[in-house]
This record gives sequence, C-alpha cells and structure tokens, in this order.
Amino acid sequence: MKRLISFVLCLVVFISSLAFNVSANNGADLLLSENGYYVETTIIEDKSSITRASTYTKSGSKVQTVRDADGNVLFSFTLKGTFTVNSGVSATCTSVSYTYSITDDAWDFDSANTSKSGNTASGTAIFKKKILFITTTEETINLTLQCDKNGNLS
Repeated sequence: MKRLISFVLCLVVFISSLAFNVSANNGADLLLSENGYYVETTIIEDKSSITRASTYTKSGSKVQTVRDADGNVLFSFTLKGTFTVNSGVSATCTSVSYTYSITDDAWDFDSANTSKSGNTASGTAIFKKKILFITTTEETINLTLQCDKNGNLS
C-alpha cells in the first residue's frame, strides 16, 4: 500500500512538473509569416506599474520576434504602451513608443509608426531583406497592445 501511495505521489509530481514546463513560455504565440519566417509574439508587463490604488499607471510591451527556419533570430520589434487604469471602470492609453533590434545583417529597418486610441496602443514596422542593395523580401509587423479596465494587457 505504501508503494502504491509513493508511486501515485511521484506520478503527480512528474505530471505537475511537465505542466509547469509547458506554460513557461510566457504565453508566446508562434505563427508562420507569408514569407515563411517564424513569428513569435510575447507580452511583457512592467512589474513596477502594478498597484492596488483605484487609479494607477500600467505599462507593458508587446514584442514580435522573427526567426528563420533554423530558429535564428532575424529581427524584433517592440511596442511599448503606458495606460491610465481606473480600476474596474476604464483604461486609457497615454503614451506609445517602439524599439527594434536586428541580428541578421541581411535585414534593414525601413520605417515604423505608432498611434494610440482609447485603451489601445498600435504600431507598424517594415523590415526589408536586401541582397546587393536590392530588396528581396519585405516583412511588415502590425502590433496592438490593449489594456482592459482591470489592468490586464493583451
């Protein structure tokens, strides 16, 4: 009987550790772009903005990372939004900005623009792959970061 209980406990611990490892990717989504690149999107919440006051500031970022078929990072685009949250009532985007990084020399940053409306921060960026100064591939990234009335980012 003790062996059975020990076995069941070990099985529960093992299954629990598997479930934890699966969810450890911070909710990142992995998609395939039109050009065959892997696109990973992740939301990062700024921990310093979490508060219990009824009205507070919430900041966070949505990052889109583009990878080749081998999993090598080509470039990434980060949209950062700051929101004023009236807890349980409303959220309003107060500022939006962007950053980018390129790790593959074949790619260039072309342009980007951002906007805000209501509880939404939006950004669009264009990256181009060039061979001998000729554009061979263009990737457009469109991101939106929203904050709901409870301070949840999506």
